[in-house]
Amino acid sequence: NIGPDGSGAIPQASEIIIRQVGQWLNQGGRQAITGNDPLTFGPFLRQDSERGDWDASGVFTASGHTLFFTLLYPCGNTWSVSGLEAEVLDISSPIAGRLAFHQEQGRLTVNLPELLQQTLAPVLQITCDRPPAIYRCGGMRVPKLKHHRYDPCPPDLQY
Repeated sequence: NIGPDGSGAIPQASEIIIRQVGQWLNQGGRQAITGNDPLTFGPFLRQDSERGDWDASGVFTASGHTLFFTLLYPCGNTWSVSGLEAEVLDISSPIAGRLAFHQEQGRLTVNLPELLQQTLAPVLQITCDRPPAIYRCGGMRVPKLKHHRYDPCPPDLQY
C-alpha cells in the first residue's frame, strides 16, 4: 500500500516501484500470475494435487500446457531445471521472443539473452506437450522411486 505525503503527492520512491511493477505486468508478469495454477508442493510424499517443486531462482505457475517461470534471482546466461514431467515444445519470453533450449536426460536448459539478464523478474513461457508438473525430490535430483522430497520427519526444533 502507498499513500500520499503531507502535501497530497505520491512519494517519488513509491512511484518508481509502482511503475516498475506496471512494466513487469506488461512484460509477461500478467500472463504469469493471472488465472493460473500455482505449482504447489509439500515436504513429504508427493500428493496427487501437487505439480510443483522448489526452485532457487524463481517461481512456477501453469495454465493448460504452459508452464510460466518468473526468474526472481539472476542466474547468468542459462537457466536449468530438472524433473519436468513433460516434453518442452517451445520457450519464449514476451520481451525477448523465442529462446534457444535443449532438453535431455530429465534436464531442461534455456539460453538467456543479455536482455533477460538485465530485466527485473523476466518471465519464461514454456509450452509443453501436456500439463506440466515438476518432481525432483529437492536439489536437482530426479528420483527413480517414489520417496520423500525432503526430510520425512517433522522438525523437533521449537521456534
